[in-house]
Amino acid sequence: MVDITQLCVMAMAFWAIPFAFVREGHVKITFATEWMPARARSAIDAVAALAGAALVVLIGRYGYEQALTALAYGDSSQTIGIPMIWYWAVRWPASAAATLVVALRHAAVALSPASAR
Repeated sequence: MVDITQLCVMAMAFWAIPFAFVREGHVKITFATEWMPARARSAIDAVAALAGAALVVLIGRYGYEQALTALAYGDSSQTIGIPMIWYWAVRWPASAAATLVVALRHAAVALSPASAR
């Protein structure tokens, strides 16, 4: 159970970033933007989502290097022998894609002639 729990915790912790963006559950300082028009707020949200995507890609780059190392050495978990490559593989592809989609959605609202919010 320890190995499976660790794998799930790693996946869920990393997927929390795009989930928070999709649900708009990340922390915002609204007093600084509440007076802005909807398009300006969407532009700020798009920049924040792009920053999140950049973070995910950077972590993914590091994870890719670690995954190659784990694959080269044939590392596996201690209890039931799950290949360590699975711990790294769950990290960034879905997370990066979801965060970029959110950034594009906010950018589309920011660039649209009519405010969608």
